[in-house]
Amino acid sequence: MRPVLQRCLIAAFASVAGISAAPAASLNHLARDIAELDPQLSTLWPGYWPPGQPFVLYRNGRCVMRSSVAPAADFAAVDTAPDLYAGRCGDARFRGPMVLGEAIAGVEAPAVQISGRRADLDRTATFLLHEAFHDFQSDAFKDADRISTDFGFPLDEDLVRMKLRESSFLLSAADTDDRARQIALVRAAIATRKARLARMPAAAETIEDQYLRYEGTAEYVSMRTRAIVRGSEEPAKYLQDRLKTLSRNMGRTWEYMLRWQGYVTGAAAGLLLDRWEVDWKPHVAAGMPLYAILETASGYSDAEAAALLEASARADVGGVHATARQLVRGDIAAGKALARFERASDFTLSVRTDTEGSATFDTTEMHTIADGVLVMTPSPFNSAIDGVYELSVRARPIRMWNAPDEAPLGEAAPADHGLLRYDIALPKAPAIEGCDAPATRCGAGTRIRARGIDLTLFADHVLEHGENMLVVRPVETSAQAEQVDGED
Repeated sequence: MRPVLQRCLIAAFASVAGISAAPAASLNHLARDIAELDPQLSTLWPGYWPPGQPFVLYRNGRCVMRSSVAPAADFAAVDTAPDLYAGRCGDARFRGPMVLGEAIAGVEAPAVQISGRRADLDRTATFLLHEAFHDFQSDAFKDADRISTDFGFPLDEDLVRMKLRESSFLLSAADTDDRARQIALVRAAIATRKARLARMPAAAETIEDQYLRYEGTAEYVSMRTRAIVRGSEEPAKYLQDRLKTLSRNMGRTWEYMLRWQGYVTGAAAGLLLDRWEVDWKPHVAAGMPLYAILETASGYSDAEAAALLEASARADVGGVHATARQLVRGDIAAGKALARFERASDFTLSVRTDTEGSATFDTTEMHTIADGVLVMTPSPFNSAIDGVYELSVRARPIRMWNAPDEAPLGEAAPADHGLLRYDIALPKAPAIEGCDAPATRCGAGTRIRARGIDLTLFADHVLEHGENMLVVRPVETSAQAEQVDGED
């Protein structure tokens, strides 16, 4: 199973606003229509979406599964279509927008939530195929690891302009059928990127390549899925629209610049490589960065970098000057998000969890503050570890980060090492049910509730009561902490 932080981040990146959908009665029709697209969908990526690929669509506790293997007894066959089954799915996993990498009624199947008043095959299929591709990546991509968020390089207006130009060059290349112009624009993007990265920490290139590899290819799958559903292709418009949508909540950090633009630039790169008839997908799966493949395919040479950069500097494609000024001078969203968390946290519930599990969330705003710390206000957030706990949060600010796995040389490991920490801002202390307060150890059946949060424990946990804070941690971690204290 994928590390939980990666699961969380991938879920959020792909589903910032979720999708609109039809009443529950139409789930059968959507599932049937997606199943009928198998022959075309199986061409999206080698080994991805084989004929008969299981999947689940769910809404309000109702699931419709497509599977060639009959699921558990709580699902019944749908008479109107083969391999379709309907059932109830009311556990905590289904409160969020998706369930990935897990068995549902005994069948390994990616699942996505269909919510809202409107639905169409277009949005449902692109959402499902994007999310399911992340599960595919975890097995098919070499060295598939978590996407780093530990990057807070301050924005510089000139570097922002360069980054925006790179994206515009690639999108413009995707919007023309002129092969020579495509190559010229791609070379300009490569030269601009190289010059920008030379002025940034080495981590910038690593993080950008990660987003291009994981989210860019998943967005490529979305783009191709949409073309299959519609029977025609409008890739340039699709990518431009996606960039506008994803950029609305861009935070004032490079991590956000690299993240959102990685979706569309990665998809644009894939589209161009397809047009050039380059067999690029196996190389990406093996770990080669997309830009390295573009360099080779376009015939880029550093000898022409100076001329390309001179032309790039004169370009105001997409209004990059105005956009850069707005991002650098006007966007203080990350600081505001942290301030909102602090104002809302008269009491903090701090849940420390193992880094293996399932977590998903929907949010229209998420910010990296420093050292990989994320601040957001999700609706909803759901995290669960089978047999350990279920946590549901709605409309309450959350601060989230991974505790260090190792301590500095010569120092004892921290009590939370290797754990994921969720700090949830509350107006007052939560109620504790099923365990005598102020107990320091509570077992299965304990429920911790407050407005907007619900935490149920299925195994023994230690509760640490502090001033305006309640810490809930696994018993094993507390035992490790006591051992470290004894050694000191």
